[in-house]
Amino acid sequence: MPDAPARRARHGWVFGLALLAALILGVTRASDEREFARLLKQSAPAWLFVAALLQAATYLAQSAVWRAVLRRTRFRVPLGALYVMSFAKLFVDQALPSAGISGAALIVHGLERRGVGRGPVMACVVVETMTNSTALILALLVALVMAD
Repeated sequence: MPDAPARRARHGWVFGLALLAALILGVTRASDEREFARLLKQSAPAWLFVAALLQAATYLAQSAVWRAVLRRTRFRVPLGALYVMSFAKLFVDQALPSAGISGAALIVHGLERRGVGRGPVMACVVVETMTNSTALILALLVALVMAD
């Protein structure tokens, strides 16, 4: 087998590069964790509580958008179930960065599993995408005004 030494050398390089990548990732993560710990020590707990409430309110607002769309149809999904789906959508969108497509697919599957027809499901996705984009634009405008 004349290829065996060359193959072993390639495997060594691949292993070495993978080890280097793991080391870089580990160092990067450790510095992120130290920075997070520093920020946590300097933060005011009341503001962290306010931030957590505002984050929870975003899931509720997204759930309310879907519920408003579904109210115009014969389909009913409890607000609690929509809230859980909203939370899951955020996680999926962050874990699988795909410009929101992975989260939209999760919502489509979740609503269809709850018996919602395809048309109302698509309406929920479109309206939620539009309201999300509008909220981001408004936040950008507010940030620009505040920065000026």
